[in-house]
This record gives sequence, structure tokens and C-alpha cells, in this order.
Amino acid sequence: RWSKTSLFNIPMGHEVMVTLLQMTSAMGTIANNGDLMQPYMVAKIEDQAGVALREKKPSVKRHVIDVETAKKMRHILYRAVEEGTGKMAKINGIPAGGKTGTAQKVLSGGRGYSHNNFMSSFVGFAPVEDPILVMAVVLDDPKGAYYGGTVCAPVFREVIEPALIAMGYVPENTQKFEPGNKIANAAHPQGNKALLLPPQTAR
Repeated sequence: RWSKTSLFNIPMGHEVMVTLLQMTSAMGTIANNGDLMQPYMVAKIEDQAGVALREKKPSVKRHVIDVETAKKMRHILYRAVEEGTGKMAKINGIPAGGKTGTAQKVLSGGRGYSHNNFMSSFVGFAPVEDPILVMAVVLDDPKGAYYGGTVCAPVFREVIEPALIAMGYVPENTQKFEPGNKIANAAHPQGNKALLLPPQTAR
């Protein structure tokens, strides 16, 4: 139900409520060139012998936005991490995109918004040009610092970097292994290490 202030409130997130899954799916649509994917929780169920009893595969629900629009959005979200409020999500060697959120919680009774209680978030993806993972971080009523870019973006960075590496993604700053050479840590403000993966795992 729109009110006289809806035109001003909705663009900043007021008067709209979504679930975490909906928010993550929306970001995933941008990462997937406009395809809205069917979410699922369990990829495979196996018996004791390792035989798959049930298995889920990624499937497209529908195409929501065109490919060029999705690419433009990924570039905008990349700049939000590189230059905007999401700087603390920045990973050396892995281009990431995303959006911070600092939402005032609805007051009891559903009328008005709190100035003391917040739902903080960061939803992002990496790598930007050909995303592998989408991730949402939400903190319910953080104490002290409460901006999404301050409390959630660092969690995204710390989780998504090793997750991508575990999946075989090689960061741009990874040093090539040469027998007899010493391996130094890559320069990284958060202490990223120069992880050496065999060539066949590189994309």
C-alpha cells in the first residue's frame, strides 16, 4: 500500500521487506547475466555406498534482465567495492562486487523505524566478470559499529576469498611456482598469502 511518502521512502529501502534468500537471489540474478536461478539447500543426498539418492542441478526459473544490463550492474557493484561504501570487502587479486545495507529496524507495532536498532548487510559476488560465488552477510542488531560496510563487508572478504581458492580459482596476484625460488607473501592489507595452485586448477 503506497502512501504519500512512498515515492521518497522506497528508493532508500523503507516500506519494503524481503527475506535474506530473496536478497541473495536478486544479486545472483545480476551475477548470472539476468537469469533468476531456482534456489535449493542440498545439492546431493547419498547412501552409505556413495550412491546418489537425490541430486539437484542448477536451473533457471526465468530471465529477468537483459545481459547488457546485468553487465552494467556488475560494473557498478564493482565500483561500490573499489570506491564506495563496500571498500572493506575488497580482496587483493580477486575483483568483487557488492552492495552494503544499513536498514533501520521496524518499531514494534509496525509503525515507524528505530534510530537505535539496525539490520546490517553486505551482499556480493566474485569474481566480477565471471562470478563463481554469491554471498550475503547479515548482522541482526549489531552493537557499536553498525554500518553494513563496516561490520559485514569484512566478513564477506574473509569467507569468500578462501572459498574461491578452495574451488580452484587462482587470484590475479598468485605467484607462479618455480623450483628453487623462495615464495614471498603477496602484498595484501589483510594478510593474503601467495597461494600456489597447480596449473590445471586455474580457470
